[in-house]
Order: sequence, then C-alpha cells, then structure tokens
Amino acid sequence: MSPSSRQNETRQPELLVRHWPLVQSPWETGAMAVAFAAVGLIAYYASHSTSLGLLCTLLLLLTSWRMWLPAMFEIGPRGIVQRNLWGQRRIQWRNVESCQLQRKGVVIYLTSDASAAAELSNVYISGPGQVDEIREIIEFYLQIRRAGGGSSILRHDDSADSIGAPPVPTSRT
Repeated sequence: MSPSSRQNETRQPELLVRHWPLVQSPWETGAMAVAFAAVGLIAYYASHSTSLGLLCTLLLLLTSWRMWLPAMFEIGPRGIVQRNLWGQRRIQWRNVESCQLQRKGVVIYLTSDASAAAELSNVYISGPGQVDEIREIIEFYLQIRRAGGGSSILRHDDSADSIGAPPVPTSRT
C-alpha cells in the first residue's frame, strides 16, 4: 500500500459518543422510573401480591437497561462499535440500511429480515450536543457504501482502531 493511500485512510472521520440517558437526560429517565414504579403499584393493588408488583417493576427496569447503563459508541470507517457492560458489538457499514434523526439522537436501522424481532436490533445513539455530528458521520459512510465503495473503501489502519485513540473531527461542509 502506498504512503498516500495510507494517509487517506487515517483521514476518514471518526467520532466517539458517550451514551448514558440516566446522566444526559435525568428528568426523562426519572419520569420513566416513576412510571415503572406506578406499573408495579398497579400490579400490586390488582393482585394483592407484593412479589408480582416487584416482578413487574424489575422486568420493566431490565428491559429498559439501555436507559440505566452507560454505552460508548465509536463511529468510524470500520463501522459502529458499541461498548457497554455486556461487552462489545461491531456493526459493519454494509449492515446499516439507513439512519433517522431524532430529537436527541439518531436511530440506526440495520438490514435484516422482515421479522418482528428485527426491530430489536436497531441502534439508538444519543450524545449531548453531538446529534448533528452523529448524523453527518453516519451519512458520510452510508454515501460511500451506496456509491459502490463498499468495505474496500473503508479500509483503515488497525493501529488507530481503538476507543482510546483520539477521534478525528468531522469536517463541516
């Protein structure tokens, strides 16, 4: 590989996003916690069973774990790397169908089958003050993929592919 192509590889934009709704949106997650407790109380009063009320509240908390536990997203030429308490998940650009801008983040729709469970694999990325940057960098790589660049254009120096490496800022055009 020539030196000039190596330089072009490392200039591809990268972005590091810290996602933790409990800290970033405490009022909204607090309201959710109150709603979950209300569901638990309703279950308790309807059944007169403390264990059922606690079970309902616990199940709601477990199914909404993304609101309570922090996650780190590294968006770059090799795809999207999601790191959280459970481990690491890498999403390659060829598996991303599209993205949709939300009020506080971006929803990444993955290519998958038409089953109802396929919706659960979509990824929501939010970062305070980074919504536009997140959308721009994702659209940048989706345009490369749609233009036929595929994974061959998204080669990247593996030595710079770590969460600890400082991200290259995206250019605003």
